[in-house]
Amino acid sequence: MSISSLRKASAAAMALTILTAATTTAARSIDRVLNGNWIIGDGEGVLSIRGSRWNHPKYGAGTIRRGTGSANYEVFYDKYKGVRCAYRVMTIAGGEILVLEVADETQSPDYCPRGKLSRADR
Repeated sequence: MSISSLRKASAAAMALTILTAATTTAARSIDRVLNGNWIIGDGEGVLSIRGSRWNHPKYGAGTIRRGTGSANYEVFYDKYKGVRCAYRVMTIAGGEILVLEVADETQSPDYCPRGKLSRADR
């Protein structure tokens, strides 16, 4: 293998490492902001988010994954197969309010809370 080929391979490996590290860091910082207990509606209960785990007060546990299409996050319930909640998610008010904007209008409002959820754990 020539020196030129080694340099190209090394540069490609370094670029991939940097891209992977940047993506992982960004994902961790976004997920950390979402962690917490969030009040759903008017006394409907508390939604708990810890890392990739979602726990709805009525429907139980689910897994949070990176979204597809216009959703930046999707939730899949462990117990209810076929139920998917797709969201564009952000926090406002210094992280005190979680905004769950629906990315799929056909999803169930029962399983998929929406709107502005206030933090319950501070």
